[in-house]
Amino acid sequence: MFKTLVGKGHPEFSTNRQQDAQEFFLHFINMVERNCRSSENPNEAFRFLVEERINCLASGKVKYTQRVDYIMQLPVPMEAAINKDELAEYEVKKREAEEDKNTLLEMVRAKIPFESCLQSYAMPEQVDDFWSTALLAKSVAVKKTRFASFPDYLVIQIKKFTFGLDWVPKKLDVSIEMPDELDISQLRGGGLQTGEEELPDIAPPLVTPDETKGSLGFYGNDDDDSFCSAHLSSPTSPVLDESVVIQLAEMGFPLEACRKAVYHTGNSGVEAAMNWVMSHMEDPDFANPLVLPCSSGPGSTVTVSDLPSEDSIATIVSMGFSREQAARALKATVRMWAGAGKEGKQGCCMG
Repeated sequence: MFKTLVGKGHPEFSTNRQQDAQEFFLHFINMVERNCRSSENPNEAFRFLVEERINCLASGKVKYTQRVDYIMQLPVPMEAAINKDELAEYEVKKREAEEDKNTLLEMVRAKIPFESCLQSYAMPEQVDDFWSTALLAKSVAVKKTRFASFPDYLVIQIKKFTFGLDWVPKKLDVSIEMPDELDISQLRGGGLQTGEEELPDIAPPLVTPDETKGSLGFYGNDDDDSFCSAHLSSPTSPVLDESVVIQLAEMGFPLEACRKAVYHTGNSGVEAAMNWVMSHMEDPDFANPLVLPCSSGPGSTVTVSDLPSEDSIATIVSMGFSREQAARALKATVRMWAGAGKEGKQGCCMG
């Protein structure tokens, strides 16, 4: 009954299909946020602040940001498996069993210590092509994630999946023994430290001078067949990080809201986009399409949803075509419809 009530009206959770627990939890959190009218919000029990420290290696300056979160997502470092010999032997037997179809093998899963997951979470992450506001140019940075506050109840998700080159999630068959007690006090952030100098608070350009792209993030110019040619967008059209849009959409948020979140946070990553989503869920135009300036004429606009979607590209790629071929075909289709519409309007005027 609880699942039926929470999932009512949702395209996935209102069905009897297998559901993702993390996505359902976030959907529940979002529903409570939208409908909570009392002074006490039950989501407060799960809410915490994440502190992110970005260090520009070229300038030595740092930037601290905070975002709201409800789940601690721990990566699974497969290289930390404590039964590597057993796994190697299993892979050999698995290949032999594939030749002899009558052989049945008992699954051997990688055993990953929980402490290794925590260590992987705490490890600094290198950020390539970081736009440094101190240099006004691209640099390499190191990002460190810590807790700015702790919740009353900490929800932990072990990310037993990975994304391939096609951004299709693939499940990891691993075994992780959870501890009875958990101490993460060493992950508490401390904010700006003595001797640290902050990066200038300047909004980075959505398209850097050496990287002209179109609204869907493809390279191009007036003569090519990419989505960022002058026929579809101007050189200053923002780059939308498709991977971040997809990750947010997989959490159950409206696709158009995900695109706006990536745009308004300047492609700062999934955490910043998620924070924008949580802060703008009550906006009346939350799920409306993102409207961008268009190069087709003064005062005209084009919505990102008017352009071929990633789903359309993926559908054509699944038929055996390359991504470049899919992009060219979809672009040609857009041009054909645009030309037909233009001719239709001219015909009406002439008539």
